[in-house]
Amino acid sequence: MMDALNECSETDVPDLVRGAQSFALEFGARIILTSQTNIELPADLKVILKQLPPPDTLQKRLIYCHHADLTATSEIDVFCAGFTNAYDLTLAESLLQPIDAQSPELRFTTDMFGDASPNISPSALPFVK
Repeated sequence: MMDALNECSETDVPDLVRGAQSFALEFGARIILTSQTNIELPADLKVILKQLPPPDTLQKRLIYCHHADLTATSEIDVFCAGFTNAYDLTLAESLLQPIDAQSPELRFTTDMFGDASPNISPSALPFVK
């Protein structure tokens, strides 16, 4: 799997894809190339193109909650809104650490948001940093 072809120089992408195809032919492998943007490839490169849309709100919630081991509720959406792909959601979850109920962070969060928090349930407040 080769990720983020869009981060390669446009002039290098065709040679990179040719090299990956050569490897796949020699070793009987399959390759998956990903890009967050459309990439123009020369006509001599044979590829099957699959375009996937970014995850929608429900998919973001399910991905995030799966990795965070949380119940998937719409209250979590506020945490997922800014992320654009599944990889980012997985990374966001890895940064999620529960805050002790007596911690200054929780008291600060409660003081700052209180009942005016952006639709965050009290059960989710320990995860707000």
